[in-house]
Amino acid sequence: HFLIPLSYKGKFKRRPREFPTPYDLEIAKSEKEPLHVVATKAFHSPHDELSSVSAGDQFLVHHSQTTEVLCEGIKKVVNVLACEKILNKSYEAALLPLYMEGGFVEVIHDKKQYQISELCAQFHLPFNVKVSVRDLFTEEDI
Repeated sequence: HFLIPLSYKGKFKRRPREFPTPYDLEIAKSEKEPLHVVATKAFHSPHDELSSVSAGDQFLVHHSQTTEVLCEGIKKVVNVLACEKILNKSYEAALLPLYMEGGFVEVIHDKKQYQISELCAQFHLPFNVKVSVRDLFTEEDI
């Protein structure tokens, strides 16, 4: 992790973020841009009401909500992340339990170069970036 001063005039490109759970996806999602992720780890749901995940599945993250599941004949309320699973030419609703142990990597759709102030204004912290154009007025580059 690095601290970058707002006075830094270099340009940055966004890099994919990694998320260990759907809870982390919920925290990172933004109203400005849909969060598109690829699963890196499989998860088999013990409940029919919730989605299982295979490595390589792609999702668009929407919002958190609660849903009821049957657990040994008893209805329980579970916190889930509502997503759309991206299929070949369509989408399928998916409910991922927030507690699910998984792995997800963000899919970045833009190649734009940003100044640090633009990144801070447009995206949720923390985020991953790579210096694409260094600040020539800074002796030691970040």
